[in-house]
Amino acid sequence: MLPVALTNETFRSSGVMTSEDAQNIPPTKLHEIFGADTGLYLTVERYGNSYQVFNSVTVVSIKARLIDLRNGLSIWEGSAISRHNTNDNGGSSPLGSLVSAAVGQIMNSQLDYAHEVAGEASEYLLSPSSINGILPGPRSPAYTAARGQLDKSTQPHK
Repeated sequence: MLPVALTNETFRSSGVMTSEDAQNIPPTKLHEIFGADTGLYLTVERYGNSYQVFNSVTVVSIKARLIDLRNGLSIWEGSAISRHNTNDNGGSSPLGSLVSAAVGQIMNSQLDYAHEVAGEASEYLLSPSSINGILPGPRSPAYTAARGQLDKSTQPHK
């Protein structure tokens, strides 16, 4: 793991100002610069609030790829989505639903749940215990069990 501030400063001093610029750097060059074996490439597909007549939802959707920086091969890919619904449905009356939706939209714009929802999406994506989450690394107690499952899935059936 490299500190974000150090990585950001290294990029900026090299003229890399945006995440798109950084993701376009060849993996082998990143390995040469940072000495890292892998790189985690994240793409935020959706971030923010969605307003509908009777509903207000905060959604964050993320895709990730773990790349071997020595050769550019993909080691793992995953995606996660997290939502926060601020509508309590206001009961069964249409007026109650409209009032509830209006309050939910005001709350979303004032409280900005997207940051909290993004944390949940990251946790789903980067937790080895999640379904389709990132695989545990060699220092994890779960590594041996996960490695055994991988080995079994790649063995020819008898």
